Order: sequence, then C-alpha cells, then structure tokens
Amino acid sequence: MTPDEALAILLEGNKRFRSGDSQRRTYGPSDLQRLAEGQTPIAAVVACSDSRVSPNVVFDLGLGSIFACRVPGNVAAESSLWVADMAVREFQVPLVVVMAHTGCLAVTRVIEGSASQMGPALRSEIQRAVTGVQDETGQSELERAICLNATYAALKISDNTPILRQAESEGKTRVITMLYDMASGEVRLLA
Repeated sequence: MTPDEALAILLEGNKRFRSGDSQRRTYGPSDLQRLAEGQTPIAAVVACSDSRVSPNVVFDLGLGSIFACRVPGNVAAESSLWVADMAVREFQVPLVVVMAHTGCLAVTRVIEGSASQMGPALRSEIQRAVTGVQDETGQSELERAICLNATYAALKISDNTPILRQAESEGKTRVITMLYDMASGEVRLLA
C-alpha cells in the first residue's frame, strides 16, 4: 500500500464518520482470534489523549487498522517516537500521522500560562509552538499554535526515527500532519 492509498482510506473513513454512515463493527470470537494472531495497521497515528479524539473512530476503522499513540498535545514524546519506529519497522506502515485537534486543552493551558500541573518535558514541547506563533504575530492564537505544535511533532518524529527517515527517502512512508475539528468531525491535512 502506498502513502496516498493509506491517506485515501483515512479520508474516506472520516467522510463516513462525519456523515453518520460509519461501518458499525461487531467482533465475534473468530475476529478476536484473528486479531490476537497479528495486526496489519495501515497508519501510525500520534493523537492527543483527549477522550473525544479517538483515531479509530474518527477514521472509521476497526481494531488492528491504526497503530496509535495517545499523548497530551500530540507531542513527539519518547512513546511517540517508539510508535513511529515500531509501525515502520514491524508493520511497514505507509503513513505516519500527527493529528492535532481544535480546542486542545494542553496547548490552551500553555498559552494561558496555567500549565503548572504539566510535566516540564510536555510543557516545553508545546511551548515551542506557542512561542513560534507569538514571534510571528505578536499574540498567541490557539489554532495556529495547535497546528504549529503538530508540525513540530512531525518534524521531531521524522528527525529522530532513523528507520522512518529511510522509508521516507525511499518513498515507502510519508509523515503528515492533520487537524481534527471536534465541532464538525472533519479531519483536514495541514500544510
């Protein structure tokens, strides 16, 4: 499967999700046995831990379809790097997605200066994006900071995952960023 084919599957699934035509899945004993024997994900997705942002639901895909990492602010934490590495190394996924979402509480808290409960590593990752937006515009705009945060995460994942860099250079895998709009359910590609 190519990166473009995997992306088309994700976007088609999101279209079904938004229109209310989701493929309702039920899993019987034989399905569970098949899943216990292995998985064949088409993408790795680094998404926020927000309970309203579930990649399998948003892309209307079943168990075993997405190799996911859920972390506050969809940052490139150590776990995100590991997920990208394993997805490419073990499952040859053609697509690695960093999926941000509107109204991200982690980014909001950093912008507001009320992120004291966040660990310093998480706060530092998000602060880069907030500072980048402030440098550009003189003020912090939530959606721009959310998108820039996803871009930084994608760059860090790509730069710090040698097997992913190799797969990208060979055209086997692509790293992209997306924004999930919680109000409409739409996922769109970021530049």
